Amino acid sequence: MSLKVHIAPTPFVMGWESMNRYAHELTRVSGISPLLPLRPVNTPPGSRWKRLWTRRVSYPSLIRSRVRDGILHILDHSFADLLPRVRPGVRKVVTLHDLIPLVAPDGISESQQQRFRQTIMNLRLADAVSCDSAATRDEAIRLLQVDPAKLHVVPLGCTELPPPCPEAVKQAQSTQPYFFSVGSALPRKNLAALPAMLAGLGKVTLVRAGHKLTESLANDIRLHATLIELGRASDAQLAAWYAHATATLIPSTHEGFGLPVLEAMQLGCPVVASRATSLPEVGGDAALYFDLDDLPAGNAACRLLLNDTAERQRRSEASRAHVMDFSWQAHWNGLQRIYQSLS
Repeated sequence: MSLKVHIAPTPFVMGWESMNRYAHELTRVSGISPLLPLRPVNTPPGSRWKRLWTRRVSYPSLIRSRVRDGILHILDHSFADLLPRVRPGVRKVVTLHDLIPLVAPDGISESQQQRFRQTIMNLRLADAVSCDSAATRDEAIRLLQVDPAKLHVVPLGCTELPPPCPEAVKQAQSTQPYFFSVGSALPRKNLAALPAMLAGLGKVTLVRAGHKLTESLANDIRLHATLIELGRASDAQLAAWYAHATATLIPSTHEGFGLPVLEAMQLGCPVVASRATSLPEVGGDAALYFDLDDLPAGNAACRLLLNDTAERQRRSEASRAHVMDFSWQAHWNGLQRIYQSLS
């Protein structure tokens, strides 16, 4: 590359764990020192006043003073409002992870949604935008009218999970057969589909890691399966539960990418996912899919993996092979192609 690249990580944001992980992995594989020191992956945001000062004063000032040439790469679209503060002559790249606040604003007020829209409209000022998925690229064209020529699809990498926690392995082995569900309980995660997906499967268990289910949904699930709620789980615990599950269930109505798909596949766990937004891109031919309005098909996929050992083994092997395409080095290679196009 003929231009110097400046990496601008996210100092704080909702979803801070995934944003921190992205910054850590990108700086690791690129060897580029970020403009701000990186916090540990699991470090939560600081106080509200510190966040406001950083967002409105210190970070824009830092970028203005230190980035005088080359390429500035803002790693999080929710900081696109920094773009107008960049010096003339500096080429600007932003990673667009998703537009979920515009299409599935779960728990977001109208004023928050409007602020997000105002921020994200600054993407038009970027010279290039790296989109995690083609689904997100298409939404940027449809919702923001961003020039398609600026939009590049560069899938994320999948961070290797640590060795499984021995205690969690023992618990997982004693729980079989079980299906696994991980993540938040926001409406777009469509966890209300789980009872229908588990209906009539016999003596099975659903293991949930992440936000606690509502009592109503938990009771609906218990009509068809034993329910175990782990709450917040470490990466080592997740590795254990992924590794021994019959399948990981991802019935979301909307995802910007879908890292749990790849995390499951990394451990050889088959995935049953909705055929919605980015999920088919991420799962490829290794996953089993169902349409959002066809939950019996999701149930049939679960039944197949539960009862057909050979098919489950085939899907497990295909999953391990598929996830190899999603490395952080491959992501970095894609970003370098974007940078080179701007030089």
